[in-house]
Amino acid sequence: MEFEIGYRAFLAANIYDETGWLAAQIEKEWHGSGVYGPEGADLGTVISDSASEELAHFHALRRLSEAMNPAPDDYQPGPAAHALTAFRNSLWPNELTRHAVAMSEGGGLGLLHGALASIRVTEAPRLQDALVTACLEPIIADEAGHLGGAIARFIAHNRSATDSEIVFEKLTACLALKVTERQEQFAANLANGGVSTWNRQPFQTELASYRAQIIALLA
Repeated sequence: MEFEIGYRAFLAANIYDETGWLAAQIEKEWHGSGVYGPEGADLGTVISDSASEELAHFHALRRLSEAMNPAPDDYQPGPAAHALTAFRNSLWPNELTRHAVAMSEGGGLGLLHGALASIRVTEAPRLQDALVTACLEPIIADEAGHLGGAIARFIAHNRSATDSEIVFEKLTACLALKVTERQEQFAANLANGGVSTWNRQPFQTELASYRAQIIALLA
């Protein structure tokens, strides 16, 4: 569903005029939306193997925002963003449910893959498309590694079918909240032509490719 949101949003005529989505992504890279640690954690406080990569993503997105005209306004998280962060924060005290938080981080891969898939099939390329592609491709590569690592750690620490059921339930809840958050972040774009100009066949082809990449991480 995140893939679909990214795909449809980047078909919208105002995707580079209404760039609140970019401000939101910058804020998420810094604060983590509950991924980096318990309540209050951000890139200024977290110490982890992936922190340096997340900081590089933050700076790459900042540079992208500076190249946009108009530049994004400051982002104020909405109710859906707050709900996702609060739910993830509630999972941190438990070592088991913390795995759900880690594996939910990779859900953003769907959004980024969807954005790039849309750019690849756009009939009239826009100047900003190349900038977005150059920014997102390295982020996708890093996040695929983060997701693969989170999956591997969960498998290594998996204790029972009951534990798996608990984690999958929490993970599903995280991802459902992420979809609502993305709809909130891209509301101005999704309401501006992204749906009516949707070309179904390229979307299905690209989505199948994305699913194959995620399945490969599980192998």
